[in-house]
Amino acid sequence: MMAFSVLTPYYDEEVLYSREQLLTKNEDGISILYYLQTIYHDEWKNFIERMRREGMVKDDEIWTTKMRDLRSWASYRGQTLSRTVRGMMYYYRALKMLAFLDSASEMDIRQ
Repeated sequence: MMAFSVLTPYYDEEVLYSREQLLTKNEDGISILYYLQTIYHDEWKNFIERMRREGMVKDDEIWTTKMRDLRSWASYRGQTLSRTVRGMMYYYRALKMLAFLDSASEMDIRQ
């Protein structure tokens, strides 16, 4: 397989939102988290349901026990660079599978 590389240029952009960025209100009085919850209402409900299945009891526990998951959820919907990095990591796994399939025999694939 030929070599493959990706260059993702960016300047002074956060990959994940911080807690402060999510909660800080803009001049209209709206925080980034509130905006994303409004735009992606169904996905937010699914996210909260998934967090409850993973052990979150009350909604305010998301700021203590599930903070990393919350930051990832918001960043994947609001940060271009975060989506790019996640997509390239998926692409990496797909390329590894393609390389295996190109070089594997039929017996290797069945195993």
